[in-house]
Amino acid sequence: MKKLNLPLAAPERFYQLLKDNHATKGTDEQKMLALRRRFDYILRQVLGDFDKKERFYFEGLNCIKKALGGKAIEKEWREFDNMRNEFNILMHQDVTVNNRRYLFCLKRMASFISTLTDSPVPRSINELYSGLSNLCSKDYSKFPVICCIDRMAITSSEERKAFNDAANSFKSDILGNDSLCQRVSFSFIVADNNSFYFRDLSDNPINKKVTTDYPREEAALYAIDKMCESKSGILIIMYGGSVLSKTDSLEKSLSGLSGNVDVYPIVLASHSNPYSRLSIISKSLQMRPDSYEEFFSWLYGSILSYNS
Repeated sequence: MKKLNLPLAAPERFYQLLKDNHATKGTDEQKMLALRRRFDYILRQVLGDFDKKERFYFEGLNCIKKALGGKAIEKEWREFDNMRNEFNILMHQDVTVNNRRYLFCLKRMASFISTLTDSPVPRSINELYSGLSNLCSKDYSKFPVICCIDRMAITSSEERKAFNDAANSFKSDILGNDSLCQRVSFSFIVADNNSFYFRDLSDNPINKKVTTDYPREEAALYAIDKMCESKSGILIIMYGGSVLSKTDSLEKSLSGLSGNVDVYPIVLASHSNPYSRLSIISKSLQMRPDSYEEFFSWLYGSILSYNS
């Protein structure tokens, strides 16, 4: 493998790029386009000259990640990949870039530079995005949309990548709509092997992982409890695997929801119905294979129609 220029020397000159970018006059879209060019420049400093082929950014980031080895923290690298997706969407789709969206990329770029230079982000850089709050975070005065997802039922790496790509595109659509962000609170509740955790659109965990022997059931009960605080909303449960336990608790909790809360039980592709013991759920939706993009497109349209 080609030897990479890591760690990058003189970190202050790369942080200065972010200060210069932020001081640029123009719209948030223009600033983000400038930030994308600085991303190109930084990659060239690590990888050397390159032909800008279609998958360079994806392959280039993977190459850097391998070279960093144990220094490449998986959670941070997901953020860098999200940044790459944002730049890709900006170049190839008609999107609205608001201040939140730009500041999120600026923050990710600062973290990227910190990783490449092995230096902490200076306070003066953190201050550039200090006003950035958790987007569409836990605020139940807004119209709540909660999606419970059974991570263990999405087994293959290809399927997980397809889900993550579709979810990231959906997230970008939400964050790119200022009006929607002000009116809607969207959250994922992720059930894992022996725990569940709660995320908003900022990708930051809202709480610590909750360890339990019944992660899917407890995640659903947690979501239902949150929905009980609202007069209306959308609750999506995307599960696969074995039939759910704790049916009495789930039945009781679901029956306590407002009639204006719409519940969508979805069976993940290639799985049997895990809701079969829940009499309160008369019908579930079976997801087709390779339909995550279609699902999130439907969800975005549904959220728009509820808030039009």
